[in-house]
This record gives sequence, structure tokens and C-alpha cells, in this order.
Amino acid sequence: MSRVYPFSDLEGFLQERKIEEVSCILDTQLLVASMYGPHSFNEDAEKIVGVLDKFNVKVYSTVTTRSEYVEVQRRILTTEYLMGLLAEDSKWRITEAVKIELRKRKSWIDSQAKSEGMPVLNDNKIKEIKDIFSFKGHSGKIGWIEFCKELLSGKFEASWEELKDALEIEYIKFRSEALHPMMNKEVKWDGMCKIAENTSLGISDSMLMNLYLNSKISFLASADSDYGYAISADMSTDKVVFVPDNLYRNRFKKLKS
Repeated sequence: MSRVYPFSDLEGFLQERKIEEVSCILDTQLLVASMYGPHSFNEDAEKIVGVLDKFNVKVYSTVTTRSEYVEVQRRILTTEYLMGLLAEDSKWRITEAVKIELRKRKSWIDSQAKSEGMPVLNDNKIKEIKDIFSFKGHSGKIGWIEFCKELLSGKFEASWEELKDALEIEYIKFRSEALHPMMNKEVKWDGMCKIAENTSLGISDSMLMNLYLNSKISFLASADSDYGYAISADMSTDKVVFVPDNLYRNRFKKLKS
């Protein structure tokens, strides 16, 4: 039967497999949480990373996960640097219209932080701010292109490299001429569709789950309950998914048999 376990059970799970070469996949949200303090699962993620290091667990990822991670980092860093323009010691001058828009968004960000939400602008909010900026700077005021060049350049790729180095992540390609040593068989499109259809798991998440189900990888750890639902719906596998303890208590403990 498919199994969902809380993070607190991971160390015991690994203790039982000390003689094995253990490997895992971490989903995007858990990767973000491991590197971003304000994330609601940051403490859980840091503990998981510590356990992985203690037991020398190999971490695998995909290009899709990398893209998702960098996209979240784009929003995090853009938000942080935009808010930094309001600082009294900021060397960048901005128009009054931009100040008004940024102050309005800062109030929303502060409210998110107080409610334990991610204090990060979504793409629509970033676009709304972008539209207030001039394309290029004028009258000594920074424009959008200058903002990106001076403050964001090189930051997104560096954020992934930092994570990859910290966790010693290795890639598994969905499509390659030779089957990856960690794969039991090739990942098929129809398998991804079936996973998505069974529980309405997001397409990118279904791709990752499909890879996991067809791999030799020992477990998947996630900060998202959707992976738990997806693995619980598949009675044909004995694969394991670990989720934060509070998600386990609220969503999956009652399903344990």
C-alpha cells in the first residue's frame, strides 16, 4: 500500500536502511523552504536537510524542478529589491508614482508576514509595479531596465547554484538517449496524465511524481500535501512520501492503515 509519513519519521526510516544507498527527490516548495527563512516550512526543511546530510542521502532533481525553483527565486528577489528601493539609505531615486505603488505593496507584504504567508509578490503584482516604472531611467530616476540590470543581474542563476552546491543535487533527465542508472524504465507522457487525472495534481508535479514512481529512488519529501494525495491514490506502488508533521496530522494520519 502507498505510504505517507511525517518528517519526524524520516530518521527512523533511514536508520532501517543504513546498509543501503539511499536517495531522494525533494519537491520545489521544500527546496525553496530550505533556503528561504520566511517560508512557513523553513524550520521543517532545515531539519530534513540536516537528516539527509547525516545519512549521506543522495538528492536528485530535474530540469523542471530547477525552472520552478528559479521562478520562485525570481519573485522573492524581485520583491526584496523592489522593497529595498524604499529604504532611506537607498542610492536609487524613484518617481513619486513608484513610491506610492511600492508602499501600497509593502503593506500587503507586511500583512502576509504577520499571517505566516510568503511575503512575496506574485507575477501579476510585479507586472503592475513594472508598468509604473519608465522603461529606462530619466531625470536621475531609475527605470525598469536599469533596476533589473543593476539589482537582479546574475542573481537567479546564482540562487540555483547555491542550492545545488549546498545539497549536492544531481539531475535526472526526462528524455535522454540512455536510461539513467536511477531509473527502472523510461518516463512516459501517458503516465503523467494518469497521475494528474487521478487527483488533479499539477502537471509539473505529476511529471516529478511520474519520474519518482518509475525510479529506484528511495523516497520523495515534499512541503505540499498534493504529493501525499497522489501517492495514496496509487495502490500499485509501495513508494513513500514524507510531508511536514502538521500536514500529516491534519490530512493523512486518519488514512493510515
